[in-house]
Amino acid sequence: MFNLYFKNQINREDFIEKIGIYENDFLEQLLHEMNEAFNLQNAGRVEHFIYALFLWDEQIGKENVHGLEKFVDKLNEMLVSDWHHNHEDIVRLLQKISSVKSMEYLYDAIELHPQYLAWDDNYASIPMRL
Repeated sequence: MFNLYFKNQINREDFIEKIGIYENDFLEQLLHEMNEAFNLQNAGRVEHFIYALFLWDEQIGKENVHGLEKFVDKLNEMLVSDWHHNHEDIVRLLQKISSVKSMEYLYDAIELHPQYLAWDDNYASIPMRL
């Protein structure tokens, strides 16, 4: 479904409906799928599921401000993993959640220098010298 959407073969509204964002068990199912993708280190699936979290937050998050909180532990683990390319998106989600449980992981992520960021014009992967 994600591939169809990203190739503009289905529109946004149909995509949102087909992935079930408005279903009662959407977040639980998404968390289950994210755990599976994490365990398999499937970066593509992780990217899709993070995108789905942003969509859910955009569509429903304002009425269910605590919905993202169930993802904090998995997002923390992902933040300090170097096999995917979604660190900046994960930080944005963790910022929305604002859990004290993320403090240690955010601190540890400062020292993480994923290879995919080595080219960054903003020098995101260059360690800061004090």
